[in-house]
Amino acid sequence: LLALGKTPIIEDEKLFIEPNDWFVPIKNSYSALKKEYARLELSKKPDITAQTEALSSIRTRWLPR
Repeated sequence: LLALGKTPIIEDEKLFIEPNDWFVPIKNSYSALKKEYARLELSKKPDITAQTEALSSIRTRWLPR
């Protein structure tokens, strides 16, 4: 749990954690990432090639090198 952040506090039965620096960009762009990730959900007739390409583009933003 502390890998995600620091200063864990329980208040009103909720856990609050101050995020680590590496987690902030993910937190700030989560809604956009969620929309992109939702496109990768399998359909009845999946196009594996298109899904693989879409996942690759998301991975490069999630794990920049």
